[in-house]
Amino acid sequence: SVTLGAQLVVHSYLAIGLLAFLATFGYLQTKREETVLTQQFGPTYREYMKPLGSVDNATGFYPASKELFLQNRGMLDCLNARYVISKETLKDVSGLSLLLLSESGDGLYENRAFLERTFLVKPVSLNEEKKEASVSLERARIKGDSEITRYSSTKINILAKTDESSFLFLSELYYPGWKAFLDGNPVPVYKINNVFRGIKIPSGDHEVKFVYHPLFFYWGVCISILSVMGCGVCLFSKK
Repeated sequence: SVTLGAQLVVHSYLAIGLLAFLATFGYLQTKREETVLTQQFGPTYREYMKPLGSVDNATGFYPASKELFLQNRGMLDCLNARYVISKETLKDVSGLSLLLLSESGDGLYENRAFLERTFLVKPVSLNEEKKEASVSLERARIKGDSEITRYSSTKINILAKTDESSFLFLSELYYPGWKAFLDGNPVPVYKINNVFRGIKIPSGDHEVKFVYHPLFFYWGVCISILSVMGCGVCLFSKK
């Protein structure tokens, strides 16, 4: 009937309006979340990198002296940095070998002591409430194997084997939105040494997955479902 058709048209417009509102609200929430996370974790990472010397797109270049470099060498190894460029000579630094010297005096060095991206460690201190841990990368390594089998910007798969309970250290920046699964079961992600992330694993063979699911991911799923429902209402109202 005409009345039923009119009601369906009204409902269709209401559904479209709701979708537009949710899309706008989700976008604003996403931008707010990104801003808060950048303000919260950006300075921490930059402060972490300053002693080593680094290039930051937002704040420019942080030069580092040879003295600071030697004091914070473990940080560089932990970041899997295989190559180092320095204006100050580093020929006598253990673990570095000069590959190339430019006309301006910049030296390209290979860092043979860089650490693998994932390995097993024992925590020096542990805060279960805040889900934070501190590890000594030089003294806390334990026997075991961990191998990355898949790596992308949103998913990391790891096979781990250990004879004792330990921490699986992942040399990736800690960032909210990353979820961890141990043998298919969700487990908490710990912030390690204020910058990196990892999880606790018991002895045995395990499959570990890190998956990036930020808040706006769920907003996208909801909006997609509502969009399909709205299209269905519109098509039905035209019949």
